[in-house]
Amino acid sequence: LASDEAYVARFLREAQAVAALKNRHTITVHDFGVTEDGQLYFAMELLEGLPLTDVIETESPIPFERAVDFLTQTCDSLAEAHEAGILHRDLKPDNLFITKNDGEEFLTVLDFGIAKKVSQATPTVRITDTGMIPGTPHYVSPEQAHGREATPCSDLYALGIILYEMLCGHPPFDADSGVGVLLKHIQELPTPLTVAHPFLDIHPSVDDLLAVLLDKDPQRRPQTARQFSKLLIEYRDRIRREEEALLDGPALQGSASTLEETDAPMAPTALKRAPMRDSESTAPGTVRAVSRENPPLRDTDLDTLDSITLEDLEEETTSGLDDEGVEGSGVPWRWIAAVVAAAAAAAGLLFWRPWELLGL
Repeated sequence: LASDEAYVARFLREAQAVAALKNRHTITVHDFGVTEDGQLYFAMELLEGLPLTDVIETESPIPFERAVDFLTQTCDSLAEAHEAGILHRDLKPDNLFITKNDGEEFLTVLDFGIAKKVSQATPTVRITDTGMIPGTPHYVSPEQAHGREATPCSDLYALGIILYEMLCGHPPFDADSGVGVLLKHIQELPTPLTVAHPFLDIHPSVDDLLAVLLDKDPQRRPQTARQFSKLLIEYRDRIRREEEALLDGPALQGSASTLEETDAPMAPTALKRAPMRDSESTAPGTVRAVSRENPPLRDTDLDTLDSITLEDLEEETTSGLDDEGVEGSGVPWRWIAAVVAAAAAAAGLLFWRPWELLGL
């Protein structure tokens, strides 16, 4: 590559552009150039920490608030780069590096398109004899998989994939080959986390957020890194308010004496989802909410239902009852039914007002 004058000129031009980025969440490029023997080089700041890949492998599922914190820092870096006309084109957990800054987790974005141009080991997927798709298949946007040019929305789609992966430990699409993964980006919708992982503590609104971030149409995704970050914060704050309302709700405000009167556990109050935006709108960032009136059955529910037949239900209903009476009571059940019917009739007579029928 160093013998290709056009490539060297492009490398130096892009290296100069990346070196001009000053955002604190972007890796600092100290120097770059060509050695006397023709080798291209660049020197970056030394970071001590670990890539997000390692965090996901050892700590996933990552709580939503922590994941949002990582991605808002990433968006801070991307906002400056995109506004300068620089696309990353290979965002993935390996290129998001976590260090500690005064005890807080600090994220730095690595590799704005320089390293992959000089490294033959970087994963790429050939889709035609003449074209290559830069990037890693699991994080490539549908438009890139179609062979179209990357845009800022393409970088933001990769962030949506990373969010999904942080929350459950794996990206939404996988296959036996890179091309198979690309086809899924184009053709398939990601399985909602509340369906794929029903036992994880995932708020249903997170699936609504992911549906927007991973929309196949780039025009329906957030258009800028700042919009992306704002949407993340809106969802984080909304979920936080709902959880606080749950803890402060009437169901948990009983007096100490009331709580001491019973040993029965309190049933948790269901979280109420905040009103979503117009489901028919095609504006960027619009949420198209999915109805969850009938939540998906868990495996244990399916096993239980499969083991119960109509005959079992009938046998369970009539178990212990016969024509002679209720089990253990010695009282004929038909007499009990007659007494109940008589009581109901008497109640009706007490509350019947004949003059109301006459309009008096």
